[in-house]
Amino acid sequence: MQYSINREAFNAVMACSGAKDTRFYLNSFFVDTTNSTLVATNGHVLAKVPLERLDQPGDPCNPETHGDLQGFLFDRLAKPLPKNSDFVTIDGEQGKLYFPSARYIPLYRIDGVFPNYLQIIAKSGAPATPVSEIGLNPEYLAKPARWAGYKYAKTYIKFTGEEGPMLVTYKEPGLRDVEITLMPIRQ
Repeated sequence: MQYSINREAFNAVMACSGAKDTRFYLNSFFVDTTNSTLVATNGHVLAKVPLERLDQPGDPCNPETHGDLQGFLFDRLAKPLPKNSDFVTIDGEQGKLYFPSARYIPLYRIDGVFPNYLQIIAKSGAPATPVSEIGLNPEYLAKPARWAGYKYAKTYIKFTGEEGPMLVTYKEPGLRDVEITLMPIRQ
């Protein structure tokens, strides 16, 4: 299966994955083939963005099973993608991240179980839990913007009105907007 994503969104999600966590699956990103979503978490915050599927529906593929999810689990990248690429293609079957220039970065597949992020994110229609405040480390907002390459981005946060996900939109003149869903994870 092949998916396309813009560089800024990919980098923003990578910024939310773990770096040196002993829970190795948090040092990774998950390509959810069922929901066409790219997901990463460091155990404190979760980021997800939609992916655009490039191959034809119905093509044979062999995604791995991760709990109730179908997809591929890959080791995170150590640094943001270079600015000379607008969009990248994630090839789950080949384990490669392709650039428009035909260059690629090998992705290292990880065996293991990625947390079922669908159980963490509040479902629509679920009863809302009113809260007066949500605690969030400012670094969780700043790091995705830095990794996306934004220097002067305005950050817009849309709260769901419950103790749940927030839609964060980064806007910088001359660059594409990036929307990610951030989920503060209860400790």
